[in-house]
Amino acid sequence: MVAGLVWSSAAFSQVPIEAQPGVVDRPAPAPPPDLERKPAGIEKLAPKAKEVPNANEVVANITKISFKGMSAVSEADLRSVTAKYLNREITRGELAQLKFDVQRLYYNRGYILVRVVTPPQNLADGTLDIQIYEAVIGDIQIANDNILRDWVVETLTDKVKPGTVFHERDVESMVNDFNDLKNVDATINLQPGARTGTTNLVLKIIKTKEEEQVFSVSNYGSELTGNVVGTINLEKSNYFRAGENSMWTSSHRTATPFRSRALSRFRPVFIMSCSTRGSFKARSRLATGSLP
Repeated sequence: MVAGLVWSSAAFSQVPIEAQPGVVDRPAPAPPPDLERKPAGIEKLAPKAKEVPNANEVVANITKISFKGMSAVSEADLRSVTAKYLNREITRGELAQLKFDVQRLYYNRGYILVRVVTPPQNLADGTLDIQIYEAVIGDIQIANDNILRDWVVETLTDKVKPGTVFHERDVESMVNDFNDLKNVDATINLQPGARTGTTNLVLKIIKTKEEEQVFSVSNYGSELTGNVVGTINLEKSNYFRAGENSMWTSSHRTATPFRSRALSRFRPVFIMSCSTRGSFKARSRLATGSLP
């Protein structure tokens, strides 16, 4: 017979697992899989080739392609995806496909905010000029509202810097670093920057309730392990606004001398994705004796 009572401010928080001495070890309650937090993702649209009028009309005989504005992708890589358009006549439809191929190259490497254009030009000499606009991070605006200390926010946002080319993986990783902290949630919005070709990041930090407090009473049906086992798991997160997490576990068994206590504290140090973790455990015997 097993009876349990759980009160929770977030059903998807984890409960520390304490091995129970005796014949049977009961697993700690697990969070429902459908309520687990999913990694943050930036909403994006995959590039699509544009339909152009008079797609079969020949534009010019292209013998050379010149690229301008690229920094995140090498010229050699750009030439590798456009080589098939050289030394032959290309149509309007193929010109649109060429620009799409360049944009897709950027997209597949995580540079999702890129424009590829062909400015007005004279193609009589067979040279095609392609201008690439790579979105650069402008300002990073943060709405914190005293949820995390400033040094924590500055450390977690350090990997994304103004003036660098926007990369999807870096921005998503930054947001997920915030979301890895309990009682903290973060969202990111993209807005046009004040300067041409820039994108502002608007990061909003939200206070949430993700702690789970658990009280359970179990009847193991064994005198050796105790007729009744009571366990309490208490959790407190981000109390000092530093992203820390503390847990207290206490176990008591009737008709046996076993008592156990455990205190653990997790505090991220934000250095190369490492963290510190400390714990204290104690187990006492209130009486001594020999088993029959």
